[in-house]
Amino acid sequence: MGEKFDNLIRVAETAVKSGKAIYIYGCGDVAETVFKLLTAENIAVAGLIDDGEGKKNANFTDIPTITSDSLKSDENLLIIIASLNFGNIIYERLIKKGISEANLSVLYRNPKTSQKKIHNIMFVGDNTDTPNFGCQATSTALREILSNSFTIADTLYRKAIITRFESIQYSACDLFSFIEDSRIYCSEVFDDLTRRIDSVEAVVINGEGTFIFENNPDRPYARRDLMVFGLIMHICIYLNKPFYVVNSIFCPWEPENPKLISQVVKLLAFAQKVLVRDKQSLSEISIYNINAEYCPDALFSWHTEVNTEIRNQRSDVRIGANCVRPLPLRGERYVLITGNSEAAHYQDHAAEVYTKLCEKVLAALCDTDIKLVLIECCKRDVFLRNAAEKFNLQIITYDTDIKISTEIICGARVFITGRYHPAVAASLTGVNCIFMGSNSHKTVSLQDVLGIPKAEQFTYSALPDEDEIDVLVSDMKKLLTKPNNKSIEATAEINSKKALKMCELMLGNTYGN
Repeated sequence: MGEKFDNLIRVAETAVKSGKAIYIYGCGDVAETVFKLLTAENIAVAGLIDDGEGKKNANFTDIPTITSDSLKSDENLLIIIASLNFGNIIYERLIKKGISEANLSVLYRNPKTSQKKIHNIMFVGDNTDTPNFGCQATSTALREILSNSFTIADTLYRKAIITRFESIQYSACDLFSFIEDSRIYCSEVFDDLTRRIDSVEAVVINGEGTFIFENNPDRPYARRDLMVFGLIMHICIYLNKPFYVVNSIFCPWEPENPKLISQVVKLLAFAQKVLVRDKQSLSEISIYNINAEYCPDALFSWHTEVNTEIRNQRSDVRIGANCVRPLPLRGERYVLITGNSEAAHYQDHAAEVYTKLCEKVLAALCDTDIKLVLIECCKRDVFLRNAAEKFNLQIITYDTDIKISTEIICGARVFITGRYHPAVAASLTGVNCIFMGSNSHKTVSLQDVLGIPKAEQFTYSALPDEDEIDVLVSDMKKLLTKPNNKSIEATAEINSKKALKMCELMLGNTYGN
């Protein structure tokens, strides 16, 4: 696709003009994409080839499938090898069978690891343009880490790059069709991406929550960022450009989306390294042929900075070079509540549930000097405003600077949260958290990352009923009698040191245990 695919089309057209018959090696998703694109260019396909055991005819055409043994070495043909993972192997096998190199075209060749030092990269998925605390905070931290080892020569901001493909309609289960449609219907954007990727030495993709493979009938779509990031990986493979996926979840969430998972792992298999942010993601991805390792989230790297600010007991916080804002809540005692990514899909119901939660928390705090504060860690946490208005509560809005929000989170006595990165931020000072569910395994797996013993781990529902709220409030009252958790803070410090060595791990150097 892009320049390389256009070259393939020209090769096929030249072959047809010289009397060669066109064959496609493969019957899977890639072969289907190639078949559709060739036929769209009025290039006839004479047949499909597959040497695998249990060979079946393709389900996208009535053209029969043959084995390569059926071909004659002197036959006048062009074989397009449409295999994502085994192009080089198939090529060598056909050469050994006597097929001329001039009669073979390999669509995908495995990117070769460059031994030379990488100096400049493209940073894909910078989330600082998204109204979400976690997106902005971890993207900022990741940029700081990457900048210590590379020159960031180009950046694709997540929201901006997704918007450029918003005209493409897509199925939740078909990444390859999205890639095909993008080349055809967004050709200028596609070609611009190809040129930009080709101009850097490597590509680093900020995975974050992108690789959640949901197939919910109530929300029959895949994440658009997953589709666009898949397209970027696809272009990297065509250009033989090294790429890395870091800071990422990998979550085949129920109900699973097996076709989409199958397509994505075929692309991830070409990554030089995939760094997942939790051990459950590592367990999920390890069943595939992917070079993956665990590395704590980039946001842990703020451990020293956050604790330095708090130890200094500053009443204000410096934002950038000159702007200084007063820091709210410094010196006050408060319980902090935020929302979660699952509740955000059901705004009206979430408003009712969280209003009831706030009512019961306030009742539990009525004889104390501890106040209740709400914080919108995402624009979609606006359902919290219902409770804020009803009970006249202080609310930290989603557009608050991330460094201020971080210090507010880190100053809480107890933090009730269903969001991943706010909980990571809380761990930097050992704030006791009560975890709620989300749209993936994120808040469950984070408890392992924080070193919380299995017997003490618990995750409440994303939208708890009244009985569950009563239990949650009882747990909160117990936590209010305890100091910050020094064990969690110590684990966060260890995670910080590992996160700061992310680039070393990415390039193949381990940081030990």
